[in-house]
Amino acid sequence: MVTREKIMDQLDWLTDKLSTQVRTVALGVLALSWGLLVGESSAAKAVSDVHRNQLLVVGLLAVLVMFCDYLQYLAGYFNVYGVYREMSIKNAGETEYEENFFLLARKFLFRAKQWLLAGTVIWLGILVVRAIA
Repeated sequence: MVTREKIMDQLDWLTDKLSTQVRTVALGVLALSWGLLVGESSAAKAVSDVHRNQLLVVGLLAVLVMFCDYLQYLAGYFNVYGVYREMSIKNAGETEYEENFFLLARKFLFRAKQWLLAGTVIWLGILVVRAIA
């Protein structure tokens, strides 16, 4: 039987791993798009000559993904700090998270960075395949 606590532990672990992977893949996309833009090899030039502007957009989207990751953690900080302050004021040992702007932003940004990164990786893949085909 699975308890709520075990499920929450797994969710914590998975969301941490997903966020780590988002950062890693976004940084890789940024490096690859930049490498294609400034590269001197014939393969890099084949891609950048045809898709220069789109590679710039892909790179900017990768930066946007990393910024969404940062904003998610910033919203999380404000959310948790607000709950902590409320607990301190009420001198309460426990409380529930209430739906507020920061909690909703945290949830939205977590999902947004996943979808934005997936779209960015797919777009970069299409550009590379088009250039070498």
